[in-house]
Amino acid sequence: MAGWKRTPFWTYLIFQLPDVLLAGVILLLLYRWGVLPLAWAIGLFVAWTAKDLAFYPLVKDAFAPARTGPESLIGARAVAHDRLSPAGLVRLGAELWRGEALHPDQPIAAGCGVVVRARRGLTLVVEAEAPAATDGEAAGRN
Repeated sequence: MAGWKRTPFWTYLIFQLPDVLLAGVILLLLYRWGVLPLAWAIGLFVAWTAKDLAFYPLVKDAFAPARTGPESLIGARAVAHDRLSPAGLVRLGAELWRGEALHPDQPIAAGCGVVVRARRGLTLVVEAEAPAATDGEAAGRN
């Protein structure tokens, strides 16, 4: 196939093929042996297939390619450990990183949620999750 691209959905479907084929064979045998009427066998096969499709949204991340390397940090949510004006520490998961505000003229308060926008070496370039979370606007409300 010229335009076929391996996606998590197609990978999931390929892994489900033996399951669906086995269910089809068992239901066909039960019909042939007179245990199930044809309508029941078809209905159960459709329900079995629908179950596999319904479960896909719950397990699709397991079939997606692993995100590794520096690009996996972009878009991650973190917390400013120190006041970033423009630099300080940022807690990302269980790790402390050197952080730098994306907009140096807009300091970010300690404890504010931030989003990683870029990485320069071992420094994460971040911006506040919400504009109201910056020190300048918080000071204006007091």
